Amino acid sequence: ARLAARQALGVASVERPVREQAADLLARLPGGTDLDLLSVLDAEEREQWPAVLREELVRIAELPAAQPTDELRPFLNGLLAQPGAAYDLAEALLRVVIEMAPPSYQRLVAAVVDACSGRSVEDADRLRAVLGSAMARFALPQWQRLAAALNAAAESAGQPAEWR
Repeated sequence: ARLAARQALGVASVERPVREQAADLLARLPGGTDLDLLSVLDAEEREQWPAVLREELVRIAELPAAQPTDELRPFLNGLLAQPGAAYDLAEALLRVVIEMAPPSYQRLVAAVVDACSGRSVEDADRLRAVLGSAMARFALPQWQRLAAALNAAAESAGQPAEWR
């Protein structure tokens, strides 16, 4: 419910009654929003993950400044915490990202790179490895596009271009 309410508030064209209901719901529900997306994905069949992620990534891509990174960080933490599902979750994430329109695609790629930074070397390497393995499941042109975009985002952020 929290996830859907946040998504409703994140869309500018949502009617006022829906916005009010979403805000009221968020005010009444206890916190814990960092894990809402992973909780919803845990309850869904894997085939539904891209649809769930798409709604959330559309919202995240429209957030101002550093907020997309802050919103993606808990999801990436979940990749580290769920080794059995990490590669499938990463693939679902990247499958949605690659389908985004160019501005949203660029913002989300930059957010993924930023959310991987500031971690221990071990965790950052593990995240890059999981995401890289998930990228390997894509057709070669998609893989190349993702790798190039991730490397370009890393270089522009002053980070090493280690995405393959």
